[in-house]
Amino acid sequence: MKEQKITNMKFYPFHHQPKNKLCNTISWGILLVLIAFSFNACYFDVVIAEELNEVEEISFSKNIVPVFQASCTSCHNGQVTSPDFTRTSAYAELINGNYISITNPETSTLITKIQSGHPYTGSVTDTEINRIVQWIKNGALNN
Repeated sequence: MKEQKITNMKFYPFHHQPKNKLCNTISWGILLVLIAFSFNACYFDVVIAEELNEVEEISFSKNIVPVFQASCTSCHNGQVTSPDFTRTSAYAELINGNYISITNPETSTLITKIQSGHPYTGSVTDTEINRIVQWIKNGALNN
């Protein structure tokens, strides 16, 4: 009998040999997909946490009036242009002048005016706009 030499033999512990390369590739692919989904889950936890923060109560006097004072009262001060956004008049002007819509805050006159490039002298940030929208969604309370 002649002895045969086996040259392409690989050692797999516990006699576990992959059936073929395709099976091994699929296993690695599934593992990578599962890892990607686990990172995605962390991302959604952060987004949900940010949305929960938006539900916090926003005070008209502490959060909204300061935006008006910083960006609006140089013109909207009761003497030059309506509505009057001074501390004592702002709430009544917004409510009585129909500048806000509780049912559709994003299309309120106040919000559309700000988003269209108003005011001319100061800028209202996206965060401040979102805070005003959230205040309206919360019922536009005079608090």
